[in-house]
Amino acid sequence: MEGRAIQTEALLLRLDVARQRMGANAIIATDGDGTLWAGDIGDALFETLLAERGVRQQAAGMLREEAQRFGLAVSDQATPTEVAATLLESYRTGGYAEDRAFAMMAWSFAGWTEEELAVFSRRVLHDFGFENALREELKVVLQWAAEKAVPVWLVSASPQCGVLAAAEVLNIPSERTLSMEPNRSGGVLEAGLAKPATYGPGKMTRLSAATNDQPILAAFGDSSYDGAMLRAAEIPVAVYPAPSLKELLPSIDGAWVLGCDNDSPTD
Repeated sequence: MEGRAIQTEALLLRLDVARQRMGANAIIATDGDGTLWAGDIGDALFETLLAERGVRQQAAGMLREEAQRFGLAVSDQATPTEVAATLLESYRTGGYAEDRAFAMMAWSFAGWTEEELAVFSRRVLHDFGFENALREELKVVLQWAAEKAVPVWLVSASPQCGVLAAAEVLNIPSERTLSMEPNRSGGVLEAGLAKPATYGPGKMTRLSAATNDQPILAAFGDSSYDGAMLRAAEIPVAVYPAPSLKELLPSIDGAWVLGCDNDSPTD
C-alpha cells in the first residue's frame, strides 16, 4: 500500500492551503459507510426490513425477475421477503452481482411511503448506534467544512432513505446527498432506480452531474468504489482503507491515509 499516513491536524492545514488556492467554488466529497462512520447502514436497513418481514407486494415482481435472471430457485409460494432474503444470501455467497444487490436493497422498499421510510430509517440508525459509529477524524473535517462554508457532498451506495437519515444527523443538506434512489410516484416508492447507481465509477458520474463539475478540494473513501472520486480530488484521503482500496492507492497521486495503522511516513 502506498499513501502516507496523515493526522487530522496536518490534514486541516493542507485543506486550508488548498482552499485558498482553489477558491470558494471547491467542494468536499465523501463516502458514508466505512468512511464517515464505521459499519454499513445499508446492511442494517435491509436486514431489519427482512427481520420485520417488511418487503411489500409492490416489490415482488421485480424481485422474482432478479432471482430468475441469476438462476435462483424460489417457490411460487415464497413471500416477497423470502425472495429478497434469497437474493441477499446469493449476493453474500458470490452468486448475485454486487451492483444489482445494492440497487435491490434500495428498491425493495417499494410500496413504502417516504414518511414511513423516514421514521423507519431513523429507528434503524438509532439501533445501529449511528452517532457512536461516527469517525472522530471525519467529525473534525465536517466541523472545519462548516466553519469555512465548504459544501460537503455525501455520496453513498446505501439506500436513499438511510443516507437521508444519516445526513440529517450530520447536518448535511438533503440536496447534497447522492445515493441509491428508487423510483417513486406520489410519495410512494416503486421498484427500480430513478437515477444511475452510485456504485463504483457511478459515484463520480452522479457527483459531476449534480455539481456541474465543481472542483473537489478533498475526497474521502474507504474502498475501491471510491477510487474515481479520490482521483478527482486535490487532496485524496483513504479513511481506514479496505484491502480493495489499499491495492488501488499506488495509482492515486498524492493519496493520504487517515485513521490506519501502517509504517508509512506521516505528515
